[in-house]
Amino acid sequence: MTEYSNEQYFRSNEFKVLLNRYEQDTCSGEPSYFEPDELTNIAEYYQDHGDTDQALHAVDRAISTFPGTATPLLFRARYALLREDNPQEAERYAQLIDDKTDFDYYYLIAEIMLYRGQDAQADSYLYQHFQEIDSDDRADYIYDVASLLVDYNADQLAEKWISYTDRKDSQDYREVMARVYALRGEYAQAEQLLDPLVEEHPYSVFYWTQLASAQFMEGQVNEALQSSEFAIAIDPLCDEAIMDKGNCLFTMGKLEQALDYYQRYQKLRPNDPNGETMVGSALVRLGQLEPALAHYQQAMQLASGNSYMQIEIGKQLCLIRSAQGHEDEAMVILDQLGAIEEANAAELCVLRGYVCLENNHYERATAWFDEAISRSDAPIDTERQIGVAAYDNGYTMLAYDIFKRVTTSRPTTESIDGWAYYASCSLQLGSYDEFVSALDTACRVNPQEVAMVFAEALTNEINPHHYFEYLKEKFRK
Repeated sequence: MTEYSNEQYFRSNEFKVLLNRYEQDTCSGEPSYFEPDELTNIAEYYQDHGDTDQALHAVDRAISTFPGTATPLLFRARYALLREDNPQEAERYAQLIDDKTDFDYYYLIAEIMLYRGQDAQADSYLYQHFQEIDSDDRADYIYDVASLLVDYNADQLAEKWISYTDRKDSQDYREVMARVYALRGEYAQAEQLLDPLVEEHPYSVFYWTQLASAQFMEGQVNEALQSSEFAIAIDPLCDEAIMDKGNCLFTMGKLEQALDYYQRYQKLRPNDPNGETMVGSALVRLGQLEPALAHYQQAMQLASGNSYMQIEIGKQLCLIRSAQGHEDEAMVILDQLGAIEEANAAELCVLRGYVCLENNHYERATAWFDEAISRSDAPIDTERQIGVAAYDNGYTMLAYDIFKRVTTSRPTTESIDGWAYYASCSLQLGSYDEFVSALDTACRVNPQEVAMVFAEALTNEINPHHYFEYLKEKFRK
């Protein structure tokens, strides 16, 4: 069931000939014959490369020429669902499919339910049809359903579906179960399943990139870098592997090299706002705020229609303008973000406080922080965000009080964020024993945060398992 990326097919001579024939056909105005799957592949190519108009033109041509054919209607329905946020329109296209016993039709109807948050209904609908299909087809159906459920973060349902098969050592089982573990944040378990898969399929770019992602999230940055390099050696134009390598280099503090890989990704995906944001992030870390601002502004334009991304990009624009001393402009950006329905009001209040602290308005900052707590649905998380704002702006005692309170007030199984900040504040305030105790917990529950907070003290060669002993000795009195 493994599918890596259409991009490999799009770079093949077979597709290049097809695309050239289609574009010549379009320019000449004399339509020639194309199969519905060919037109849908062309639509996917245009969509992947950010040309929405051409994508819709190709798929609509397929739909009008071959009414009722599943492939183009599936594409158009998912486009309506995921790009246009229109499940009603997706349903309309779904009902135009002639063969309503096609598994892909079942998956589409279930996906519309999942998109609406109707997980239980989707599960029931899929199980109803599962009971109707031939036994020979059931294994593929199970894995397809489980993979779809993972796409919508329904890890418990995905695991339930995987339990319907007794082929626990099959390639498909291990592949999907690795995704379930990764979704849950159980990256070590995901890696245990992916390691044998890359040994068995050493030329699978998909498995190498999956492994790199799990290793990176587990804090094994050197190993993730190596896995991403294997993927790039197999496919030098693999955009996901290039982004993975850039992220590893960025985490290691190799900012110039990270920037190079983010720019490579940007060239491959010029219409992907993620490329612009990562270029911007590297430039910020390099102290090049003005060019970083331009990239974030471009990312904002590319993210049009994606409220979540616009909010995240807007936050970075706010922080850049604040760092440049343009407090009023930073606040205007936050006003604009506040008009977006999906924006978190408490987080925006924290950012307002951050801007005030950075521009030496302490009393105004604390007022915004108080309002953030009062408007928050997750006050502990909001307090952590306030702690980071205080820490970043040099208010060490305020940060210390916050991080000590939010970390020690709950079991470490529930509270994994903030311990590295607590350790750093303790060290800065001269409390070495408290630093060691907090650092010990931080290294056990969240080594990624340790790597970020103590980035200047750690070298790239140090294994996360050795962070504690290294930092304890480095800062010993």
